[in-house]
Amino acid sequence: MNAVSIEDSPRLDTLVVAGGDGTRRAAKDPTLLAFVKAADARTRRIASVCSGTYILAEAGLLDGKRATTHWSRSADFAKRFPQVRLEPDRIFIRDGSVWSSAGITAGIDLALALIAEDLGETIARRTAQQLVVYRRRPGGQSQFSALLEMERAGRAV
Repeated sequence: MNAVSIEDSPRLDTLVVAGGDGTRRAAKDPTLLAFVKAADARTRRIASVCSGTYILAEAGLLDGKRATTHWSRSADFAKRFPQVRLEPDRIFIRDGSVWSSAGITAGIDLALALIAEDLGETIARRTAQQLVVYRRRPGGQSQFSALLEMERAGRAV
């Protein structure tokens, strides 16, 4: 695979770093980290979905900033990156030009917020309607579902 420098890539407005099982290993790839660091200076904003936050943190983009990641990785993330102000209970966070989200569906929430910022609430609402999702989740911005918590407590939902 040939490496592509940020200078050779098309002009980016928004870079979204996806999460998944390979992110911890990818966060050690010097070529990827150099690309992400360079993109930070050449894009309007950078976002991560789920454990893509590991890549942003390893690249130094989250130092001193607020961020979130999937709840199941929060303890590990906080231990590895104490310089990041992790808020593990949030669906998504914006700190300056860097956005981060919890799991995959939280990435949809983040994407709708990006659409609202760029194109307005009406377009974000229409997009949510097309996707058959809430524009903004009811009941606050916690990663944890009240219905799931009730199930764990032994109550039928």
